[in-house]
Amino acid sequence: MDFHELEAFVSLARHLHFARAAAAVHTSPSGLSRLLSRLEEELGVRLFERDTRKVELTEEGESFLSFAQESLHRRDDLRLRL
Repeated sequence: MDFHELEAFVSLARHLHFARAAAAVHTSPSGLSRLLSRLEEELGVRLFERDTRKVELTEEGESFLSFAQESLHRRDDLRLRL
């Protein structure tokens, strides 16, 4: 897991739309989907329920969102202090 994956996850959690989330992190929707599938595999849980019409966070996704946002905030804070 790296910061790019966390940023992609947070983007999809915000937008709940693959094309918009992918554009926000400068990748393709299919690339975003693959990235999130790898993240879910690494964590061993589904973070999103998704089909052709909608994207929703799972309970585990909601919990992970807090972690991801805090991690990105701490990274940004560290960059500013350095």
